[in-house]
Amino acid sequence: MALAANGHAGQEQNTDDRDRHGYVEIVEPNDRAYFKAELLDINPEIRQYYVRYFGEEEGLWVESCRVRMLPPLRSALEREQFQPREREKVEVSFSENDEVESWWEGEIIQGKGGFFMVSFPDQVDASTDILERERLRPAYGHTLAVFDKLTFPIRPEQQADVKITEDSLAKVAKLADLFALRLSDAGDHLIALGRSKALQTAKGIIEMHLKKVSDKAKKYRIALDLQTKVKAEQSKLSNGIVVSFNVDRDSIGKLIGTGGANIRTAKRLPGINRIDVTDDGVVNIFAESREKAEAAWSQLEVVTVVVPVKQDEVGFIIGKKGQQIQELEQMSGCHMNVTSESSSIVISGSRAGTEKAQALLEYILENLEEQRQKEEEIVALSGELRSMGVHNVGFFGSNVRGGNPRARGRLGRGAASMGRGAGGAGYGAGQDALGAQYSEPAGPERFGPARGGAVFARGGRGGRGRGAPAYSAGAVPAYNAGGAPAYNAGG
Repeated sequence: MALAANGHAGQEQNTDDRDRHGYVEIVEPNDRAYFKAELLDINPEIRQYYVRYFGEEEGLWVESCRVRMLPPLRSALEREQFQPREREKVEVSFSENDEVESWWEGEIIQGKGGFFMVSFPDQVDASTDILERERLRPAYGHTLAVFDKLTFPIRPEQQADVKITEDSLAKVAKLADLFALRLSDAGDHLIALGRSKALQTAKGIIEMHLKKVSDKAKKYRIALDLQTKVKAEQSKLSNGIVVSFNVDRDSIGKLIGTGGANIRTAKRLPGINRIDVTDDGVVNIFAESREKAEAAWSQLEVVTVVVPVKQDEVGFIIGKKGQQIQELEQMSGCHMNVTSESSSIVISGSRAGTEKAQALLEYILENLEEQRQKEEEIVALSGELRSMGVHNVGFFGSNVRGGNPRARGRLGRGAASMGRGAGGAGYGAGQDALGAQYSEPAGPERFGPARGGAVFARGGRGGRGRGAPAYSAGAVPAYNAGGAPAYNAGG
């Protein structure tokens, strides 16, 4: 059988006790080669060992005379100083997938500069190979591996716990000085292999292990669950994309939000796997696609927008005691600052939030303009009716505003009855519910001060007497004895 130098340098230097624990080498007599295998069980009666060759799934029984102990580890210095002489027996490593699989007996023909010509006695044609020193080790011969065996039954309710903690058996074996400790294929007992003395010492340690295995299994399950989640997240991150942007350090707090609220909101968006914010203001968004990452970006990016407004709109935007601008801030999640000097609104917040704030601001300003137009239309229509001699038009106002004629309205308190007004309707300067101020001078024919006080300021309080009702809800007109409407402006 011809051998090819198909492996890498011997990896003896990368092997530690964990890699060696429970392993032996199986000799192939015809090839004079030793293959690494895991010792799983023994049958002293027929002198056979149950082994599984390194890198294979299935085990098999072999004669005990073919099993030897692993040669001792050599230090780095010993490997470096190894200088075999001519005609000296050596063992040569052959590897597969960067793992040493076997060692083959050979004989040194000659050596130079760290390279050696080696012949293999099993070669019919006596071919030779030139090999580097790192793949050579001394020939150790065949030292038989002799062990005894003990078994430890596992109760049915413990078997799942022992199975999930199986990798801890190597530590138990080391503490007990066993050669190997493994779970049987059926999972119903432990197999301990070692010298007789070590087996007796191991008995107490293994019994203690079985008592504690339930608590240990709980922690193993938690760790396995977390490992699964970590792998899932790593898979998401490796398969997705990363979109990054910068934010000023002063704005990091705004971006994160109170208690991380903004980050949590953005993470809940579909397709967002993770969001990181560094101390120097770099924001990394891990997402399934660029489109989904940009959706999160718009939720987080801190921007400032300046919206110009008219001077007479500033008071309306602020609202009574700042109520309206606070409502806008709440709905948009942005900070809004009104600068009356430049007649503008400064909006600071996320890109998505500022866009929402601008839309809300545009809506309320459009609504203000629309209501002003309607109020002008009401005044014009009322005047037209009065010019036709129609003075009692109370239900007209109610239909326009849609309020309850006797309810306490937002614009003021209306009187329950009409008093004796002197002259026509009196229009005083006042503030309507929209924050707009207006007045209309009294004409000589119809308009004059009405009894009942300041109709704008106090909601059109009427005098004594009977007559048509005075309306207050929704800014509908309150009527005085003169028959002309007096408009309320509550607030």
